[in-house]
Amino acid sequence: MRCGSRCGAAEQAWLPSHLVANARACRKKTNVALLASFLDEFASPDFVTEKVQRPDDGDGIDHDIYVYVNLPADWDAFLYAMSTSARRNARAALYDLQAGNFSYKYDFGGLERRVECLRVTTHDRQNLRGKLEPLSLPVVFGRARGLRQDGKSYDAAQACRQILEVDPSHADAARLLKELKAAQQRTPPANITSAAALHQRGQMAEAENAYRAILKADPNHFDAAYLLGVIFLQQREFESAERQIGLAIAQRDKILKNGKDRH
Repeated sequence: MRCGSRCGAAEQAWLPSHLVANARACRKKTNVALLASFLDEFASPDFVTEKVQRPDDGDGIDHDIYVYVNLPADWDAFLYAMSTSARRNARAALYDLQAGNFSYKYDFGGLERRVECLRVTTHDRQNLRGKLEPLSLPVVFGRARGLRQDGKSYDAAQACRQILEVDPSHADAARLLKELKAAQQRTPPANITSAAALHQRGQMAEAENAYRAILKADPNHFDAAYLLGVIFLQQREFESAERQIGLAIAQRDKILKNGKDRH
């Protein structure tokens, strides 16, 4: 969410109403105190707040700087006196300056505003106390249905289990989980050869499901764990890729160490 001097992004499926109100107000005006009060709701030891670093191309441009132009009160009237194409070009030139303190932006009398981005997460990037927030269940169930449509049945089933852990009477989640289990039982058992073949053919969702099935049967299967991380990397899910590949390497090192200890 954007505000005048910084922006905060709380990685929560649901926020209490007073926090949403604060966030909306923060979008509308520069108010550092208001942002601070918002971030106070995500205090340690449960949460970590960190600045998101924007890309640095090595060109000396500060991408936290947004350049804007104060336009005269009669600007709209001036625009509508132009042709359609001239009006479009004028708007593109002055309205779409975007991030970065590039020198050309100041040719229009541009002013600077620093807009930082903050990420608020839990320490382990998991749900607090290991459970979903009850008011987030409709959002999570919608996500579960989307995962099923995308062919990610194991992720969809996990979402349903998390919902039922919080609300055992959630009929829609129970029904979807039952359908997912039935579909998985009709699927031939996965092995690393068939999973890798799916991966090589670009069938990412099917390969991911196969790797997960292998890991469910054998959590220490290095190839499945590593290649699952590769899928995340190819899907540009960089944090998940780093975490998964790190787990695979840690598993391999542990297995190698145990093998040496036996000798």
